[in-house]
Amino acid sequence: MSRIRRARAAAYGSFASQGLCYSVVLTRMPRVQRAYGLSDGTVNLVLLALPISAAAGSLVSGACIRRYGAGAVLRVAQPALCLAVMAIGIFGQAAAVVVALCLCGVFFGLMDTAMTTHGIDVQLRHGRSLIGGFFAVWGTSVMLGSVWVAIANKNDLSVSEGFLTAALAALALTLATWRNILPGRPQMPPHPGRLGRRRSSPSRTLVAICLAMVCAATAEAAVTGFAVRYMNDELAGTDSVAPLAVTAFMAALVLGRTIVDRLAGRYGAAATVRSGAVLGGFGLAAAVAAPHPAVALCGFALAGLGLSVVSPLGYAAAGRPDVAGGANAAAGTAVAGANVFNYAGFVLGPAVFAVVQPPTNSRACFLVIALLTPVIAAMAGRFGAAAAPTAEPRRVGTVS
Repeated sequence: MSRIRRARAAAYGSFASQGLCYSVVLTRMPRVQRAYGLSDGTVNLVLLALPISAAAGSLVSGACIRRYGAGAVLRVAQPALCLAVMAIGIFGQAAAVVVALCLCGVFFGLMDTAMTTHGIDVQLRHGRSLIGGFFAVWGTSVMLGSVWVAIANKNDLSVSEGFLTAALAALALTLATWRNILPGRPQMPPHPGRLGRRRSSPSRTLVAICLAMVCAATAEAAVTGFAVRYMNDELAGTDSVAPLAVTAFMAALVLGRTIVDRLAGRYGAAATVRSGAVLGGFGLAAAVAAPHPAVALCGFALAGLGLSVVSPLGYAAAGRPDVAGGANAAAGTAVAGANVFNYAGFVLGPAVFAVVQPPTNSRACFLVIALLTPVIAAMAGRFGAAAAPTAEPRRVGTVS
């Protein structure tokens, strides 16, 4: 197997490892709360601290990538995250568990930026879009992690057993692919013809991409966090039906990310994002207007399918040399900035419900969320040719 193919497998391994850790940490939180006697206020503070610490870790990761390269940062952050997840299960003190959870947030951010930048490196060396597949693996791993937590809870496994098993699986995957991580970013000069025709600066293009990403992340956070409540409160969905809203959304999200590379390669990133925004908006509108839970389930599934394309193509666009500023190491900083906007969306989603829901209802909240999709469509043109790297891989890659 050539070096670049091994690096591609390592990228898949990184996304799978982080997805598993992410899922287990979040879905196992109620069991952690009961086991260590944490108050609701403490848990809420930890859940707020996770995206904040992840954003901080992402910015640190971007700075480290500029100096050491994405591969070097990923080789440290990936096993460190697995060890931090293990620590949650090993420590018997509540204070130590809270610290371990915050450390998980930092390492989530460090790894997020590093693995995405590394994935873009692999994509550029391949000469075709791969980023959607990486995100699809991440989503699949998140779903598998939630299945594992359900099994652990059903069999009444201890906090230690639940976390250690998942963390050891993630660590084994890390060790199996660790040595194949690319050491740095390929030498990718910007395409002279494309740069000559650009009408906006790289920074303005990056801001537009990040704006689209924060809108998509806000919608994703709203659906995953509040769709079940919406189904229960507004549509009288039963306890067995209401959770299917998140299942339908996430399944469609994963499905969309398995095909986004082909769509972007055939129709272009801008057209793919624009179409995805339209589909996502239609799905959310259908969920808002739904008279029956079944209609809402279909709406949330369409929303997941449409919104699935924004993050992968957004990260790929942010990492392009013409958007990141032309310097090779600048891609890490650009991806870190995009990551911070992504985390901001996962804070803004709950914030919309905190502000809008008290005087109205969940239906009005999702209507506000649906109104974000035209913003994504308006920004789609700035995604450019994110799915079609302009350099030839043989000139930048090393094949062994």
